[in-house]
Amino acid sequence: MNGKKIWWLVIPAMMAIGAETAHAQARNLGAAIQHVANEVSFGVTTGSTIALSSVNSDTLRMSSHLTNGITEALLRTGRVTLVDWAQQREGVQYTVAVELETHTDGFRLVARVTQVEGAIIRGIHSSIVMQNDPVVTSLLGPTQPAVAVAGTGQVAVTGIPMRGGFTAGQRWGTYWLNWIVPGLGSFVIMRDTFGGVFLLITGVGSYLFTMSAVITTNELMLLPGGVLYITWFIFNIARSASFRGRAPRFADLPEQWNIAVIPGETGIDKVALTHTLRF
Repeated sequence: MNGKKIWWLVIPAMMAIGAETAHAQARNLGAAIQHVANEVSFGVTTGSTIALSSVNSDTLRMSSHLTNGITEALLRTGRVTLVDWAQQREGVQYTVAVELETHTDGFRLVARVTQVEGAIIRGIHSSIVMQNDPVVTSLLGPTQPAVAVAGTGQVAVTGIPMRGGFTAGQRWGTYWLNWIVPGLGSFVIMRDTFGGVFLLITGVGSYLFTMSAVITTNELMLLPGGVLYITWFIFNIARSASFRGRAPRFADLPEQWNIAVIPGETGIDKVALTHTLRF
């Protein structure tokens, strides 16, 4: 068979594969749940005992829907034994942590499979969910409360409604921390690298120019110091109020550091740094 005939066979095959891949790029929520469940069940030995350890999403209704959907889909595979992580941990071979996260094409449903013995991650399975899926639109509606963690073995915790990925408390915390140490709130709470660096440069710069003016008695140094101070002041307000992103999730980390900033009437009322070690 000559090269030209081979290409005539290969090209249609590649086109068919590409079409199938494009078709599989996005699914409705139900299909995505079943796809991820199938991948999880085929990623472990038949008959393995697994538990759904956590399900994370942005609303309580979505978390509950995903918990029930993943549970039913795993049971339908008939390949694994599913137990309640809250009631039984003895004999569980694998845990599954599920998260619905934002994606350029809509959302991405991700399931991380961890082998209990040795805490070895055995696989990460995902599926793209269509953004215009009516079920997703209904469950992630703006009237639904934000949820930190919900899943089998964990109690759903509702929080303050989020705007641009952050709660009002997180935005206030970022604002006040940036006043204490320029850029600290942007780095720690919002994980905003650009905002943190810009505030660090303008804030520290205004201090340095002002100190130089005092030390050298050169009043001309006050001008750039004042400009940097005003820039830092305005940018901190605007960035803390408008930055859009996703607040970091600490629930899946084995060691968790959490910072809480509570603003008072005249400034920061309380700053708490806590560490939680999960077993």
